[in-house]
Amino acid sequence: MNFHSRAPSPPAAELTPAAWLERALRLLDQRAHAEGELARKLRQRGCPPPALAWVIAELRRLRLLDDAAFARTLAGEKTHWGQSRVVRELRRRGVAPDVAVAAAPDPSSDPDARAAELARAYDVARRKWATLTREPDRFKARNKLFRFLAARGFAADCIRGTLTQLERKQE
Repeated sequence: MNFHSRAPSPPAAELTPAAWLERALRLLDQRAHAEGELARKLRQRGCPPPALAWVIAELRRLRLLDDAAFARTLAGEKTHWGQSRVVRELRRRGVAPDVAVAAAPDPSSDPDARAAELARAYDVARRKWATLTREPDRFKARNKLFRFLAARGFAADCIRGTLTQLERKQE
């Protein structure tokens, strides 16, 4: 018994640009995508370059594809990540370097961004520290927390400041 009601889809080479646009819209319906990420997914599915260029241009025209807005949204959602991890993730998804850096300002050059980064790091560290208090060796626990924060993209000076602040609160 066949439970699938859809007819089999035609081979990728036979699809029209409008059909590729429909596929792109389905991907965007699932979640927002960066332009490079969406283009990569369509290429992997066999979208020919002329159709891909038309689909990307059409999505831009419809304002459904905007890397700057995508980067700002992702940076706003990833408050538990440091600046370098946000930029790295945006670059992985195909966002241009200047757009990625603009979405996650460098905390070393902007005092407000530095304060925000320290606050985020402290919030993440405070929650993680609660799970590390069972570690009898304080030095080991501190190193684990340092590595944890570094893996989330926080800068070393930010982590040191956060650890100092956390230890002061513990006393």
